Amino acid sequence: MVTAALRSVFAQESAEEIESRWDDLAASLAERFPKATELMMEAEEDVLAFRYFPEPHWRKVWSTNLLERLNEEVKRRTRVVSIFPNDADEQVKAFLGRPLEHARFPYVYLDATYLHGRLGRNMQVCSRAVVVAIGINALGYREVLGIAVGDSEAEGFWRQFLGSLKERGLTGTRLVISDAHMRLTAAIKRMFQGCSWRRTERCAALRSLCRLHFLRNLLSHVPKAGQNMVAAAIKAVFVIQAPDQVRAHWQRVNEMLRKQFPTAVPVMEAPRDDVLAFLHFPQWHWRKIWSTNPLERLNKEIKRRTNVVGIFLNDAAITRLVGSQLLEQQEEWQLERRRFFFEATMAKIPEPEQPLELMGGDQAEQTAAAIS
Repeated sequence: MVTAALRSVFAQESAEEIESRWDDLAASLAERFPKATELMMEAEEDVLAFRYFPEPHWRKVWSTNLLERLNEEVKRRTRVVSIFPNDADEQVKAFLGRPLEHARFPYVYLDATYLHGRLGRNMQVCSRAVVVAIGINALGYREVLGIAVGDSEAEGFWRQFLGSLKERGLTGTRLVISDAHMRLTAAIKRMFQGCSWRRTERCAALRSLCRLHFLRNLLSHVPKAGQNMVAAAIKAVFVIQAPDQVRAHWQRVNEMLRKQFPTAVPVMEAPRDDVLAFLHFPQWHWRKIWSTNPLERLNKEIKRRTNVVGIFLNDAAITRLVGSQLLEQQEEWQLERRRFFFEATMAKIPEPEQPLELMGGDQAEQTAAAIS
């Protein structure tokens, strides 16, 4: 009864009605509950202080519900962090810094996802790039190579990350698959073109531009009315099986753009060699090396798990959580023992000291025979 009566005080629409209702309730309780009346009179100014503020604000300032919800969120996120074992940092550090000399990695995928973290003395919230690298070893198995957290707009960040992979023993790389990020492209060209490795191998690696990123960039230079036509023409490039026909169709699409959408021609001509780099490798691999889809699916899972945290305290916290997830993913791949590519097809990739040539029909037939 008393609870319902108190709630009715806060249901009034004006400050005068609230004060009147409060006084009536205190008077009605005086005979049966004198101490309650005394408490109401002492707390009146504090409990009804909200009436001095604009009416639209009343519901948010007459209780501590907002603060309680914030405390619950802090507790929830604390529970998420506490699920890690005490030695998680050491495990993640050892995993991300392990040597890579046990195998050659002909294919390396690079991509970045972006999380929110605090940076600097002012602890300002900013976007932090989390670059992930996975490699396909000579036996056709996937492995997480490493991660780095930093500023994606700085070429030095990308060069430092790629350099750390080389120092840990990354060898035999023939193709690096990534998006069209300008700083990343410059770092790949610098770190993977004709560089000498610790084992005196030559890593003259090609860079493959993800076809989805290329198509998205190309369509941004085409009027909306012509985007469906151009998209269909570009997608046909990746349906053709013969390398010579792929290049011929690419040239036909280029000539079509020159006549109808000349502003899009430079966007298509410049990255041709990068987009068509997959032609130098076995046809059995094309669908998985002409885009960064294998890595982007992993990045989506990273996003899903890190959404629980929202804003990270620092880069170390990002490395800890994402590194733990990647360690779990690596263990899952090891237990599955599921090849990403057949070992027979991986053997068709030229050695680092051999030149890369177009994989024609003869090579594809030989590869198919080897698998069968």
